[in-house]
Amino acid sequence: GFAFALSPVLGQKASIDSLKHSILKLETDSVNDFSDSNMMGYVQNYPDSGIYYARVLIAYGKKHNERRIIASGLNIFSYALYNKGNYPVALNMAFQSLRIIENSKYVRVIAGTYNLVGNIYKGEQNYPKALYYYMRCKQLAQASHFQFILNAACFNMAFVYKETNVLDSALYYSKLSVYYSTRLHGYYMGYILGTLGDEYFKLKNYKKALEYYQTAYTLDKK
Repeated sequence: GFAFALSPVLGQKASIDSLKHSILKLETDSVNDFSDSNMMGYVQNYPDSGIYYARVLIAYGKKHNERRIIASGLNIFSYALYNKGNYPVALNMAFQSLRIIENSKYVRVIAGTYNLVGNIYKGEQNYPKALYYYMRCKQLAQASHFQFILNAACFNMAFVYKETNVLDSALYYSKLSVYYSTRLHGYYMGYILGTLGDEYFKLKNYKKALEYYQTAYTLDKK
């Protein structure tokens, strides 16, 4: 998902002001904000509403000459289209965002956009390009100490390596993601452990695979 903090009140008819405030504070916020996951979940479930909010943010950003707002609005638009399965237009939106933001100081927004581009390429099963953007995301996330998106980059890289049968790298990034997820109160842990189960299954270590699947199932049920 994209990595800019957005208010979880979106699902409760959020004001554009609350979204704008969250976007603007991201680069200076010393605490990693998890509310991004609320926005991702909302857009995933209600992509048409996500597109509405994206349009409003883009218009606001253009009116006030706020590149972060425009880029973040484009990212929301892109993510909504990604969830509707419209990968070509989603990719176009994400690259529009990069053109606006890529040479700026807003490295966390850039990192999140790289992750979004990686996700779209992953959806298209273009794994070399997905991996390229996940790696760029990881570098920026580390540089800006943005652990939330750093974790996302790691488990996305693990998934790509698993799908392409580079299993030593898949295990490395999955275990690194477990470490980051533990520090982030277990965010995405069920998904990460399920991926580890897949990796050990491919390695024919069925006992270990089953252990990871069972733990992932227990976590996801919660």
